[in-house]
Amino acid sequence: MKVWITRTQPGADRLAEAVQAVGWEAYVAPVFEIEALDEPWQDADTDLCVVLSGHAMHAVPQSCRRYLAVGPGTARLLEDRVGIKPFVPRVHSSEGIVEWLDEHPTTGPVLVVRGRESRGVVEAYLAELGTVCDTRIAYRRKELCPDVKVLQIDAIEVASGDGVKRAAQVWFAAGGTGDVPVLVPSARVGDLAHECGMRRVTVCEGASPEAYVAAMVEYPGMVDDR
Repeated sequence: MKVWITRTQPGADRLAEAVQAVGWEAYVAPVFEIEALDEPWQDADTDLCVVLSGHAMHAVPQSCRRYLAVGPGTARLLEDRVGIKPFVPRVHSSEGIVEWLDEHPTTGPVLVVRGRESRGVVEAYLAELGTVCDTRIAYRRKELCPDVKVLQIDAIEVASGDGVKRAAQVWFAAGGTGDVPVLVPSARVGDLAHECGMRRVTVCEGASPEAYVAAMVEYPGMVDDR
C-alpha cells in the first residue's frame, strides 16, 4: 500500500519513516513549502508564549515565563530551544489551545507565534477576554504542484485545512476520484475534506506520526463513508 504524504518538510520525512516502519510505502510530495520570515525579533517579557507550529521556532523568544505548544512535535522542538517543557493541550489544534486557555487563565500578556496563513483563532479568543496579545508571523506557505500518479496511490495524508484543500486540487487535477481514503488530524479538517469531494475520510488522534500510523494499521477499517 502506498500513502501520499502531503505535509510540509521536515515533518513529511518523519512521517514517511513511521509509515515505512509498519510496512506501508510512502510517496513524499508536499503540497506546500515553508518560507521563513526573518525579522529582527526581540526578546519578549510575556506571561505566556503560544507556539502554533514547529516552523515558527526561530521566532520564539527565550525569555517568556510559560510556553504552550500546539502539539507534541512542536513541544519537543520548543523544549530544545528554551530548555523547559512546555504545556500541550489535549486537542492538538488552535481550538485545543483555546480550551487550554479557558481552563488555565493567563494573568499577563500573551505572545502568539504562528504562520501567516493561520486562522487567528487564538488571538480572537484572547481579544474577547480583553487579554493583551502580540502576534509574530514567523513564516508563510507557498503552494507546490507535485506530480501525483493517482493509480499508484492508495491513501492520502493531510495535516491541515489548507493542506486538504490544496491536496484535493492536485488530486482531482491529476484525474483522481473522491473514493481514495484520506487521513486527517481533526474533525474540522475532515469536514473540509468532505467539502472538497473526498468521500472516505478517517480522523486521526492529532497530527503526529504516531496518530497517523495508528490509523493506517487499522486499514482498511479506517474508511468512513458518509
